[in-house]
Parts: sequence; C-alpha cells; structure tokens
Amino acid sequence: MVADISDEAGESVVDSINTTGGKAVYVHADVTSRDDTRNMIDAAEKLGGRLDILINNAGYSHSNKEFATVTDEEFDRVYDVNVKAVFIAIQEALPVFRRNGGGCII
Repeated sequence: MVADISDEAGESVVDSINTTGGKAVYVHADVTSRDDTRNMIDAAEKLGGRLDILINNAGYSHSNKEFATVTDEEFDRVYDVNVKAVFIAIQEALPVFRRNGGGCII
C-alpha cells in the first residue's frame, strides 16, 4: 500500500510498482490528519488482513530556506509532518497491534 497526500505522486508510485511485477494500491492520506491516518490504517488492515508494521517515513522540509526567513506557518508544517504525524500514527496503530498480539514501529 502506498499512501500520500499527493494523489498524482502516489498513483505514479503504484503504477511503477505494478508495471514492474509488484502489487500495490494507493490510499490518499494526509499524515497530519488523525482521520486520514486512521483511514490509512483501516485500509492496510482490510487489504492485508492485519497490520504488523508501521513505517513512519513521511517527511517535510521548508525547502532549505535561510533559518531566519522561515515563517511560523512553515515551521508549524515541518513540525506537524515530521513530529506530530509520528505521534498520531503510533497512537492509531497501537490498539491494532495490541489486538493482534504485537507489531513493529519503524
């Protein structure tokens, strides 16, 4: 399963995987949204039968701007994607892992 906030980018990755012999599906998700994260985890369970691994690999940067010019809004976005989204994903995956008897967080 490929999850992304950009439908075009996510679907492009899925197409690449599927045309080279792999098997993948796309799920839209904004990792800073608890509802989207919950839906992503639900989709993973439905597609795979269960959730065993959570890989927190989303990341965002303020495009290498000079530190003194980064706005509060840009910093908030960096923090939301790089820190808060990990917190949300773990909170949403933990009940599933407990129900399944374990899981791995990367």
